[in-house]
Amino acid sequence: MRVLFISAFYPPFEIGGWEQLTKEIGDRLQARGHEIRVLTSTFRKDGEITKEDRIWRLLRLVNNQYRYNPFLFFATHDLDRNYNFATLRKTITSFQPQAVMVHSMWNLSRSILWNAEQLLPNHVAYFLADYWPAEPDVDENFWMNQRNRESIFRWRYHLSKMVTERLKIEKEEYRLKFENTIFVSRAVQYYLEEAGFDWASRGRVIHNGIDLKKFSPGLPNSRTYEAGYLLFIGSLAPHKGLITVLNAFALLKSIPEMDSLKLLVAGGGHPEHVAQIEALIDEFNLSNRVILLGPIDRDHLPDLYRGAYALVFPSIWREPLARTTQEAMACGIPVIATLTGGTSELITDGINGLGFQPEDARELALQIQRLWSDPELAKKIAVAGRETIAQKFDIELTVTHFEKYLLNLIETTK
Repeated sequence: MRVLFISAFYPPFEIGGWEQLTKEIGDRLQARGHEIRVLTSTFRKDGEITKEDRIWRLLRLVNNQYRYNPFLFFATHDLDRNYNFATLRKTITSFQPQAVMVHSMWNLSRSILWNAEQLLPNHVAYFLADYWPAEPDVDENFWMNQRNRESIFRWRYHLSKMVTERLKIEKEEYRLKFENTIFVSRAVQYYLEEAGFDWASRGRVIHNGIDLKKFSPGLPNSRTYEAGYLLFIGSLAPHKGLITVLNAFALLKSIPEMDSLKLLVAGGGHPEHVAQIEALIDEFNLSNRVILLGPIDRDHLPDLYRGAYALVFPSIWREPLARTTQEAMACGIPVIATLTGGTSELITDGINGLGFQPEDARELALQIQRLWSDPELAKKIAVAGRETIAQKFDIELTVTHFEKYLLNLIETTK
């Protein structure tokens, strides 16, 4: 079969684990004999890049990726939409896909997908690993917020009112059908059903998975649960909850038997939030216990996991189904996590992980201390976590489900 993937970002220029999953699924489908092409954005495409046989970095993102520029809306909005329309048509004409699979839509206009639905009726499938169909897009989010500033900037209010009305009309004009939907977790499906989208109930859940050969405990009996460091891996963004971990570490600082426990933080983020994190580390006098590693190459992650005492996953928002937790569990280390969104479909508190409430630093500190003082509990949870991943979240199982879904879609819509 011939399948075109559409994704806002694509490795090596990704934002997070979702784009990495997109690549792994595409690579494995290609290895199984299918023709896969990727249409993605020009994000971080500085000049010429190494030739990529099946990846087209052509789409233009909506506005600026990190800081919205209202001038660009008036200068490029229509131009970029028309350019993306033409690019999609050219790609489909050239490749002649039997199906289109939509992945990440962050900063991509939904009008692109409307065009895909027109060109290939009932052959467009959506793999939803966030809640974007129910949320304002980049333009809507900025201009709707401006309308709330009427008392400060009257002219800005009237301008934003005009723009939001235009966006409302445009959104209705490019209303998507969502005829074929896959959800990364039941949590995502339920949320969209509750948001009033009738099509959500017709979709199916395919959990994401990871490479069990790459993410493994290492040599037999090489794990020790009496040493190591606490590990955080993820974007340094407010909704990821690292500040909760720093507050928990501040509470643990006075416990003598936990003097040796350190926190390693792997990941990058917006400079303003990184500065806030650095300021808190100084304020809590944790500079000798918290190490900011910055972004880590994915190939180095297994060793980082294996050296950890536990992974802490403190996300505040409704996590669809984070791969970080899966990777840690596959590497044989315990996970302490907020059981938001799809995480509750992966972790059962006290069985294959430990849970705590979002932003509850005191409860997190108690769970860290509990695990630290009971190596047998840590080992029991780690073993159960590894078994959970091996049985239900193997990437090969994910790809098999995708393969069957797409083949059936193509066959039944001929």
